[in-house]
Amino acid sequence: MIVFQFIRKYKILHIIFWIQAWYSLSHTLMQFSREKSPFIIYHNTTFTIVMQMVMVYTIVYLLLPRFFYRKKYVLFVVSTLATIFAACVLELFLKELSIRLFYNPAYKLNHAFVLMGNLIDGVKLSAVFIILYLAEYYFLKDQRNAILEKQHLQTELDFLKSQINPHFLFNALNSLHVIMREDTKLAEKTLLEFSGLLRYQLYECDKPTTTLGKEIGFISNFIELEKLRYGNELEVEFSYPDEVKYREIAPFVLIPFIENAFKHVSHHSHQKNHIKIQLADSSGTITLEVENSYDAGNQGFNQHKGIGLENVKRRLSLLYPQKHQLTFHTNNETFGVKLKIDLNEN
Repeated sequence: MIVFQFIRKYKILHIIFWIQAWYSLSHTLMQFSREKSPFIIYHNTTFTIVMQMVMVYTIVYLLLPRFFYRKKYVLFVVSTLATIFAACVLELFLKELSIRLFYNPAYKLNHAFVLMGNLIDGVKLSAVFIILYLAEYYFLKDQRNAILEKQHLQTELDFLKSQINPHFLFNALNSLHVIMREDTKLAEKTLLEFSGLLRYQLYECDKPTTTLGKEIGFISNFIELEKLRYGNELEVEFSYPDEVKYREIAPFVLIPFIENAFKHVSHHSHQKNHIKIQLADSSGTITLEVENSYDAGNQGFNQHKGIGLENVKRRLSLLYPQKHQLTFHTNNETFGVKLKIDLNEN
């Protein structure tokens, strides 16, 4: 990487190319040109290379940015052809004039032949440099776009995570507040559970991934906290396989669905209120199913909405694009959510 940066910064490849071009052209003229004077051959070669450099760098550093990159393609083509023609005519004129002044006053070039050769070489050389610079431009542009997109996604993920954590803490503190008003001893036990949740948020959620085992532990602590709040009014089932604990997963993509179930669970007095949580694994694809009872008569009920759910939907689309499925289902008594995430690396 350092070598490439050095080459790019100091244009080492350009220097090597033009030295090689000068050597190749002078060697060819020595062998096949009618002109046998080494001075004139080296003189003509130097003028040709210098004018080609002026022509090429005018096109790639002036015309490409001014016209092509701004999508003014017709102007770019016209100005490029005009630059090539002007450079070839100027080269012919200056080359002949300088030899007449410093070496042979009677020296004369075959204007038509030299001009035609210069034009052909100029078009080919310009085309090569244009292609190379366009390839570099679009490659670097894709790199810059990828970096900006990655930075944008990371910023959005950090923002969503920062929203989820206070949202979760707010709900947990509300639960703690309710318990403290009714039972101080129970509140003390609940505070210990809450400290475990807070510790997980502080030390695990700043990382891009955590283990599924730690996420399960966090979910278990949360469930215990909520069970203390609801007491015997609510039946809660939570099942998960032991062998998936070391799989990597983004933190806080599972808990919002469980939190949402506790938030919207029914409060029946004549029948059991329940929440059923199942976590399964099949060859690296984990499936979370959460089902809760709810009051069918609640006309304002909409368990699909909420800051936590909306945020986690967005996080899933950013973290696991094309690798997750999220569905909801409901009937007169229960609401359910099913989430599948493929945790296998591509």
